[in-house]
Amino acid sequence: MSTIPIYVISLKGAQERRAFMSEQLDTLGLPFRFYDAVDGRGWDVPAHLSYDKAKRRAFFGKDLSGGEMGCLLSHRAIYEKMLREGTPEVLVLEDDAILHADLPKVLGALERMGEPYDLIRFLGSDKVAKLEQKIVAPITGQYTLNRLCTTPGGAHAYIITQAGAQKLLKHMQRNFLPVDTLMGHVWMTGIKGYIVQPGLAVHDLARESFIGDARFDKKGAGVKPWYYPLSRALFKAYEGIAKRVSYVFS
Repeated sequence: MSTIPIYVISLKGAQERRAFMSEQLDTLGLPFRFYDAVDGRGWDVPAHLSYDKAKRRAFFGKDLSGGEMGCLLSHRAIYEKMLREGTPEVLVLEDDAILHADLPKVLGALERMGEPYDLIRFLGSDKVAKLEQKIVAPITGQYTLNRLCTTPGGAHAYIITQAGAQKLLKHMQRNFLPVDTLMGHVWMTGIKGYIVQPGLAVHDLARESFIGDARFDKKGAGVKPWYYPLSRALFKAYEGIAKRVSYVFS
């Protein structure tokens, strides 16, 4: 049985979601505690001190949503708590994660492996399974520890170590990327990031996202500076080269 502390990020009043997560984790025999999420849905994000408006608009042409900022700051608060309390590693879950029955077995096997890592995400979807990736090490049974070539979204279920928290926090004081995107930018953070495959957690798409779906609307109203076409093209080129080099030489 795993001894990794588990935090479930959840808005304080989200009783239905909390009941849903409690039932799952109790069934799996995994002790946990809720961590009250930061609710940023009503925020003036461009005015927030932790937001890098210039970078976000130059590279993406639209601001982060209040929900995205609240989500990011919720995860950041857990990392800060880890460092204050000297916690070696934690399993972080969001309250819309559907967990696989093999999660406890895999958590225990990861602890016994001793494989050095900063971050392991449990991304369970057909899309992630089809992405370019390489096996780093076997875990147990059919499960392997893999390195991805690209940067899929998803911060709904992952293990992070104290070293990983330190590395991410260096890039979370002035933010222009959502937290799950930052996790994938390993060339920028220097984080040793992996995924477990087959995946062990998926988003519950039947539940309304508190972050909102506007972030997926690429044609929505934006705030693009005059130089956006050039800055966006340069950012995409940099990102493409960096992720490939990082993947090949990791």
